[in-house]
Amino acid sequence: MKYDTNYLIDEVKRRGAVPTSQSLFTVDKFVLMLNDELKTRIVPFLMSFREEWYVTEIDYTADGVTTEYPIPNNAVGSKLRDVSIWENNRMYRSVPRLDPDSLYDANYGFYVKNNKIIFYPNPIDANKTIRLSYFYRTPDLVKTTEAGQIQVVSGSDVTLALSPPASFVNGANVQIVSHQSPFQVLWTGSIVNVAGSTITLDSSPNVSPNDWLCLSEQSVFPQIPIECIPMLTQAVAIKCLEALGDSDGMTIGMNTYQQMEFSAKATLSPKVDGAVKKVMNRKRISRYVI
Repeated sequence: MKYDTNYLIDEVKRRGAVPTSQSLFTVDKFVLMLNDELKTRIVPFLMSFREEWYVTEIDYTADGVTTEYPIPNNAVGSKLRDVSIWENNRMYRSVPRLDPDSLYDANYGFYVKNNKIIFYPNPIDANKTIRLSYFYRTPDLVKTTEAGQIQVVSGSDVTLALSPPASFVNGANVQIVSHQSPFQVLWTGSIVNVAGSTITLDSSPNVSPNDWLCLSEQSVFPQIPIECIPMLTQAVAIKCLEALGDSDGMTIGMNTYQQMEFSAKATLSPKVDGAVKKVMNRKRISRYVI
């Protein structure tokens, strides 16, 4: 399947002129390098556009008593994009962040302590929705042999094209990843039963043949736009050239990467060409009058 880890590794070898017969870079090492460059280079590159790449949210229903709420474990950098209060599916207000050293002068907001937010000085009114918006961590890339391509979908049963990996056991947490760009996670749940190549899931997924069943937080596809895939494979090829001590090839590779990055910026941002963002004054006094 194009753009899976097999394809990515072949592209890295082609770009770095890495011989197939060499023993320095194993498939496992290629996958590790792909993950490193994906998370430390490509994802931050996309987030820098401020075009809502990898943004999701988690909601809590306020009880009028609780003041502390955890930052989600899968938040990139354990940080939030925004904290807001909702009522009847409409944003009630965006909550300002407070400086812990200046709480004596604060009348409404939240501050951060370790990996949680704390509302101050009072909890949020009961039945209002607290929404934590954050950048989620992309799934780890894995070899295609550690996942299964779906061939048939029938209710809660999915039949794989090949025998499932040994990690697909009863009770395992899994997810189904789309085989189409941008390779989003379509379903999450757990395995109920394994019978040959047929996997029974704990609910019926709305997915299609050729999508992939993976363990939770894993994928055979990089969750990035197709336009960024050459950047990912080029970045790993540069790492290979660095390991091989090919300084000339590394310099040429870095120049090529910079050209790719420049072209990607023109292609990916802004996300909507025909509409200009409307700037709102989030800090006007009326927003914080209770």
